[in-house]
Amino acid sequence: MRLALALVMLAALAGAARAETLVVEMKGFRTDKGKALVALFASKDGFPDHPKKAARRVQVDIVKGAAVAVLSDLPPGTYAVAVLHDEDGDKSMKTGLFGIPKEGFGASQDARGRFGPPSFGDAKFDIRAGRKVTTRIKMIYY
Repeated sequence: MRLALALVMLAALAGAARAETLVVEMKGFRTDKGKALVALFASKDGFPDHPKKAARRVQVDIVKGAAVAVLSDLPPGTYAVAVLHDEDGDKSMKTGLFGIPKEGFGASQDARGRFGPPSFGDAKFDIRAGRKVTTRIKMIYY
């Protein structure tokens, strides 16, 4: 009985070491209208324009120009975050002439692309075992 209990406790501790938390703090929204759509990518595949390829997706309310998303139970690894201010509720980036975004966006590390979206390499960060990570993102509008 003691051996079984010890094994269960060890398994729980091992699982806890692998389940990490990411806090995404976003600021600079031009309005509280709509939602902040947060996509967490575990590779460059789909980053940042294809949120369906993200490892996790959440939407959060915007309050006084800021929003916070908490993503739990993440395995340690390398990630990047993309955020869209979905003002019109259509769950996609509204663009204008020449594909210029009409809604706000942002990426971890405040990565910005030249004449296009930021790269995964510029936005990536590591989540290590036993650590809670916070990334802060300043929203961009054109």
